[in-house]
Amino acid sequence: SEESIRSSVHNAVALAQVKGYTSLGIPMIGAGSGGGNARFVQATIESELASTQFDGEIVLVRFKA
Repeated sequence: SEESIRSSVHNAVALAQVKGYTSLGIPMIGAGSGGGNARFVQATIESELASTQFDGEIVLVRFKA
């Protein structure tokens, strides 16, 4: 669900910030084996990232089958 994706992204960024990481890779949560629409998932992740604070680099990771 959208809320699950947003929560996962928010929690991952918060944990990375607390741990002092300088980069973070975020997979397409819910797409692929999760059955979610890749465009929707990407838009949701990007929207959530826009409302978070992280001092490092964040990379959205897409796996090819």
